[in-house]
Amino acid sequence: RRAALDVGQGLGARAAVRLNGLYENSDGFRDRFTVERWGVNPTASVVLGARTMLRAGYERFVDARVVDRGIPSYQGRPSAA
Repeated sequence: RRAALDVGQGLGARAAVRLNGLYENSDGFRDRFTVERWGVNPTASVVLGARTMLRAGYERFVDARVVDRGIPSYQGRPSAA
């Protein structure tokens, strides 16, 4: 599963805001496969003059995982270890 959000809005001729968001929840048929990620990134921009723009943003990203990659391999065959 995965969901993404990207919305922006101008606030008149001199300002704008934007929000990016992400959520993913992976799962598998084996025990302990988990992934689960989420992130958010809001930003804002303001035009201060003819050649000056102020931008501010924040990013928060979390990735909690125990990813089961199956049987490890070595030289194209399943590993003995």
